[in-house]
Amino acid sequence: TLLALRAPAPTLAFTFTVQAGSQECFDEEAPLKEKVAGVWKVLGDTSMDVDVKVLSPKGDVIYDAEAESSGSFEFTSREEGSYQVCYSNERTRTRQATINAKIAVGEPERRLVDEIAQAEHLSPLETRIKALEHSMNSITDLQKYMRGREKAHRDTTESTKRRVLWWSVFESIVLVGMSVWQVVYLRKFFEVKRIV
Repeated sequence: TLLALRAPAPTLAFTFTVQAGSQECFDEEAPLKEKVAGVWKVLGDTSMDVDVKVLSPKGDVIYDAEAESSGSFEFTSREEGSYQVCYSNERTRTRQATINAKIAVGEPERRLVDEIAQAEHLSPLETRIKALEHSMNSITDLQKYMRGREKAHRDTTESTKRRVLWWSVFESIVLVGMSVWQVVYLRKFFEVKRIV
């Protein structure tokens, strides 16, 4: 199943669900030589992987991530038109994937500041302050994304450590059991020999 949707406004994060065995695509218009960037992350199940592709207006693959739970992309558009970002959950037929993503075209902060400056005739200092404020917001969003990735990796590490611990306990129990069985078996074997 292929769903083509219009991506939300630039720099705004959005969350959506991709059903098992399907993919969802978002179209984003970009002028020539404009910066296009995005980040994405599978929410919840850290073992859930999806495929992500970014296609140019001509259908050329610009970005291709396979079996990943999070990632980011950034490029400069080489042609004007509609760029397509597709999130595929076709690797599984049983589980749906909930994804949080952000797609930005250009530098919205700078455009927004220019609009405010024109509308309200801000002084250069006030304009600079507004630009810094929006830059800080972008940095905060990036920090939130990195913290989310760190938490996902930490959860995966903790889960792996627990599995290794329980496997070690299981191996120890099996070894002790085998040792006891061998001792009992050999004692019985020699008792039988003595009787004979």
